[in-house]
Amino acid sequence: MKNIQHAQEMIDTIHEGIEKNNQHGESFIEQIQGRLEEQRRSCQEHIENLQKQIQAEAKSAEEQIEHLLRTKEEHERNIDERILNLHQDTDELRRVIEVQVEGFQKHLEMVRDNAENHVERVHEVMEQNVEIAEKQIERIREQMQEFNENAAEKIESLNEQIEQQRDVIEIRSEHIDVKTESQVDQQSTYDKVQVLMDNYNSDYGRQHAGITISKSYAVNGVEILKYSGKLVPLDEVDEIYPRDEWLQTLIDKGMTIQNLDEYCHCLNARDYLMRVKDKPEVWKSGFLDIPPTDNWDIYQESYINSLVKPK
Repeated sequence: MKNIQHAQEMIDTIHEGIEKNNQHGESFIEQIQGRLEEQRRSCQEHIENLQKQIQAEAKSAEEQIEHLLRTKEEHERNIDERILNLHQDTDELRRVIEVQVEGFQKHLEMVRDNAENHVERVHEVMEQNVEIAEKQIERIREQMQEFNENAAEKIESLNEQIEQQRDVIEIRSEHIDVKTESQVDQQSTYDKVQVLMDNYNSDYGRQHAGITISKSYAVNGVEILKYSGKLVPLDEVDEIYPRDEWLQTLIDKGMTIQNLDEYCHCLNARDYLMRVKDKPEVWKSGFLDIPPTDNWDIYQESYINSLVKPK
């Protein structure tokens, strides 16, 4: 009986343990379920936050993409405008270059025509110089021939009278020497002009092109002549006063030319005559201590004499 009672007590104890264990398990399960529910809510909130973040980032990305597209379109428009402007600038530059090229071509043609005219005038001057030289050579040859003939006659006469007329022979010899020196001087004067032109013409041409003048002349306080700018072009001056003839005239009158400065001074003096040729009021003014006259040839000769013997 005691065993049955004891067993019954043990069964009751086990039932109590089971009951307590069940209660404890249900409590633990409730705790676990509460934690699970809490974790589920936390996960749900986290998911919602992630979704909001994703939506915000997606919206921001869309806005950035839209901004980039607008920037790209604006950049493309700017590029198109620049390309159009470059085309317009290129067309304008092409037109400017074409105008400049046309101007250069016209200038080149004008320079070529002037050069051809200058060459033609140079040829004419050379022909004149050759003609003058040939005439001078012919004159010298005639003088030499005449001199040789006279010398031969005189030598023959002197040989016949050498013993009786020694003094006469000496006098005649001196006379012959004087004539020879005169002929040599005539030839050397012409040679001087050629030497001067050969030595200085190139430098003179370059110097003449770079000279700028400004002149104003007055007599008794009254202005009678004024001019400025470049010298009269050489081709015009050389046409009226050929260099070789001008130099020959000055040298024949006693002018000495020893360097480039003196050479340029002598030739540039022609510029003044070119400017006053049609100004008779200057001829009559007594300017430069040149006697007043209404005759151009007389005035011109007086001016040349003033260069050779300045007062």
